[in-house]
Amino acid sequence: LSLGKPTKAFFESATAVWDDDVPVSEVCMVGDDWKGDIQGAQNAGIGSTILVQTGKYKPLDEEKVKPTALVPSIVEAVAFILERVDGCD
Repeated sequence: LSLGKPTKAFFESATAVWDDDVPVSEVCMVGDDWKGDIQGAQNAGIGSTILVQTGKYKPLDEEKVKPTALVPSIVEAVAFILERVDGCD
């Protein structure tokens, strides 16, 4: 039994701690690994994925998978998320 990224079971276990009121389609995965983070999340039905150009990221990784957004750092990832949250001031 494998429970690490990019298995669907990993993402399901991570989202299982939330109330059922939060559908997986409204979850956002932020990561620097196109396969383990982004593709894994997409395969598990995660609604949004943000590929961060730090850590494991290599130029053109975004062409291997289509993230919702490509950002230079975690700061921009947070900003991207906050800009899209309904009712966020």
